[in-house]
Amino acid sequence: MVVAYFDESERLKAGDPLSVGGFIFKPTDYRQFCRKWRHMLAAAPAGPLPYFHMTDLWAGRQSMARRTIPQRLALLEQATELVYEHTIGGVCVTFYQQEFESVAPPNWPQVFGSIYTAACQSAVLMTSKYMEENRGLYEPIHYFFESGHKFDHEAATWLKGLSFPSIKKELRYHGHTFADKAQLCGLQAADLMAWMGSRVATLEKPTGAAAVLSDPLGRLLVRSGPSRFMLDTLTGARLKDLIDLIAQRMQTDPEDHDRMLDPGPRKRRFR
Repeated sequence: MVVAYFDESERLKAGDPLSVGGFIFKPTDYRQFCRKWRHMLAAAPAGPLPYFHMTDLWAGRQSMARRTIPQRLALLEQATELVYEHTIGGVCVTFYQQEFESVAPPNWPQVFGSIYTAACQSAVLMTSKYMEENRGLYEPIHYFFESGHKFDHEAATWLKGLSFPSIKKELRYHGHTFADKAQLCGLQAADLMAWMGSRVATLEKPTGAAAVLSDPLGRLLVRSGPSRFMLDTLTGARLKDLIDLIAQRMQTDPEDHDRMLDPGPRKRRFR
């Protein structure tokens, strides 16, 4: 079995990108990664950190508020090096939410759920395909997602549907867990990948401090190449094809449709 950790990142600008992204580990590599990640946090410049949060590091707020740019840069360089050293690979799927809402049928949330759920679904599909095509690995995959998103109940309901034998075998799905990001190193690392996905989707050119902090991220992607870390923004014809594929599958499998209709305490909405 391998383990995959996923987080989400959302930006309310330039089409409102929403990303679900993360990293894939072999269990032995993940244990080593966690030991080194915890040491990185404990030995962080200017004092220990309770956990890693990319938004805070980038903006210099919360636990990063009193840390200089060079100190934050040093921490980010360590984080990206650990990711490069210990992961099998990474996957990130991004939707422009404004475009999604304009392309999908108006009743999409009532029938198929939120954009977040669609992003989780796409991340699972992409991870299975990535493992087969790029790594030639066929072990079952256990997924971890950060808990606390307003539609995590809905996404969890959809994921439970993957337990059907034929689907489970096709996607090599072992199971899933929603957990607190502060408690799992893999989810903290996934925060970095999801953040990159939504940031890249805005096509912003960093300046000042942002340009300095962008260097380790750029080096990580260049060193790894597209075959190891896949950041995929689904837009245009590819977005329409995905929406049509989901709609077609639900129409041909009523049980999938029924499982999808439980958003928990939330109203059925795009976002």
